[in-house]
Amino acid sequence: MPEAEEIAMARSSAPGEIGAAASVWVLTRSGYREAAKGSNGWLCFVGRGWSGPIVIGPPQERRLHPDVFDPKLRAPHCLNPMAVESVWPWQVGRTRLVLAGTPAERVDAELHKDIDAGRLKVPAAGAMAYMTSPHQDLGQRFGHWRPHVMIYLAGLSNEAWGIRGFTHDFPFVAEAGSPWAVAVVPMRQFSDGSYAEERVSGRHVP
Repeated sequence: MPEAEEIAMARSSAPGEIGAAASVWVLTRSGYREAAKGSNGWLCFVGRGWSGPIVIGPPQERRLHPDVFDPKLRAPHCLNPMAVESVWPWQVGRTRLVLAGTPAERVDAELHKDIDAGRLKVPAAGAMAYMTSPHQDLGQRFGHWRPHVMIYLAGLSNEAWGIRGFTHDFPFVAEAGSPWAVAVVPMRQFSDGSYAEERVSGRHVP
């Protein structure tokens, strides 16, 4: 993406006063680079396909997520200070491994090694991210989807919250059971004040 466009999209992931004062990192061919310094401890970036689940399915049927290498996917995040400390390093690590040509199926295993060795932390208490950009495009299946907040809770399962799996209208857990499990809490309002009913593509939202 053009850098100015990526910076603006990254900032749009959070409510205006947060995004405007956050640091912004942009993707380059060698990894993420800080493009704008912030003053509030938050960090905004535009995630790509590997920022979310890479391998999905039950253990006996594991397969590559179809959107991992979708060139059009744009997932703007804004991480709070606790997530900057403990979540951002593994996002950087994922990107480094992917850009280095690590087979996608091996990326999570390599990150597990870094956690076991103490090079990466599990998400800190209170770690969360806004994903409320009206410009997000979460791939072929979800498109613009809903604005949402992500709460990082290592090892969390859907069953622990009484959830059966993905839903459009209630919280669910992505990457369940992993050190980077995240509770996804759908919201109605995007960061620009528009509502999901007005902006979402309609392909998958009732």
